[in-house]
Amino acid sequence: MSMTIARRAADYDGHRITVSADDGVPIAVRTHGADDAPLTIVFVHGHCLRTESWSFLRDQLLRQWGTVGEAAGRHSGMAVGEADGAGWYSGMAVSEADGGWHSGLTVSEAGGAGWHSGLTVSEADGPGKYSDGAIGEIDVADYRGTDPRMVFYDHRGHGESGVAHPSTYTIDQLGHDLEAVLRTVVPTGPIILVGHSMGAMVTLAYSRLFPAAIGTRVVGIGLIAGAANGLTEVGLGRLLSRRAVNSLQTAVLRAPRLMHASKRLSRRIFEPIAREANMGTKTTNRRMVAIAAAMMNDTPLLTMSSFLASLITFDESASLPRLGDIPALVLAGSADIVVPFTHSVVLASQLAGSQLVRLEGAGHSVHLERAEEVAAYIVDLVDRVIIAMRGQGPGYATAS
Repeated sequence: MSMTIARRAADYDGHRITVSADDGVPIAVRTHGADDAPLTIVFVHGHCLRTESWSFLRDQLLRQWGTVGEAAGRHSGMAVGEADGAGWYSGMAVSEADGGWHSGLTVSEAGGAGWHSGLTVSEADGPGKYSDGAIGEIDVADYRGTDPRMVFYDHRGHGESGVAHPSTYTIDQLGHDLEAVLRTVVPTGPIILVGHSMGAMVTLAYSRLFPAAIGTRVVGIGLIAGAANGLTEVGLGRLLSRRAVNSLQTAVLRAPRLMHASKRLSRRIFEPIAREANMGTKTTNRRMVAIAAAMMNDTPLLTMSSFLASLITFDESASLPRLGDIPALVLAGSADIVVPFTHSVVLASQLAGSQLVRLEGAGHSVHLERAEEVAAYIVDLVDRVIIAMRGQGPGYATAS
């Protein structure tokens, strides 16, 4: 049974908590928001990253809910075209909102993305998802009155979490660690899981390991730059093989100091490669690049190499049906060469409640590069989840 060590500190980075995994490995957690918030979003980071990889996105979300969350609804009673006061459409009519939200689609065409369910604005005033009101009058006060709580944590072997035996560095073990975090930090109430890269894979594994939680506790999912299988078939993963990964892990175990020294010496060679792999085709903020590089450099070689074996054999394609039709966001960059966008297309095609988003020119670290746009889509996901929960009744929203 997991337990919480009393180690909380209210600071800019949130409340710090240490959760004990089932095998005793300490998992470092940070939370933002009230413990009794009606909805919690749990963020699951990628390979060789850590909690800080969400910092740009987290700040954007805090701004979004800080300005919009005070109102009873998304547009604060205004007509859609007047919604610039809330910041959503920046003074544009809905049909002009191709800057992000509807990807160039008019409202009547946006049903495929999930949000307006094929209704035009004029049709949305009638019975249905919008409760007989105009779009600006959607009553989500029960949930928007208090901003969603956000939970971030470091995987074992990453960031501030503890190291463990390399045999436990697997996607399945991370799924169990996620359950320990949820059990301890979010014991009740609805949860949205948002995972990036390996984190997206962990959320898929979680749906297999804990199927009873899907649709009751887990009411929404976000898969950012993720895949269900086939990582060695396209993209940079083609350079990996089981033999190469096993050789690397053996070398790290037998000569850790030598390998660590080699890592330092090769930094100048690999940092530009990593930058190209993780960032897209547009000019990227230098601070952002530096943060991404620092997280990769700080990840122990044993952690880096041990998880590769689990990644190259990863296959959770059979788990996708377990997610049913809960609201889902599948988002990736068009310039991602680590996990190419084709993986996201496959994911979305298997998820009945998904919205597929392609951000042009963005690379694998799309949540760092395009934090503002990604945040907008996550807020959209939250609103879709709230509407879905209202339609299912109170038991759906409060299952524990």
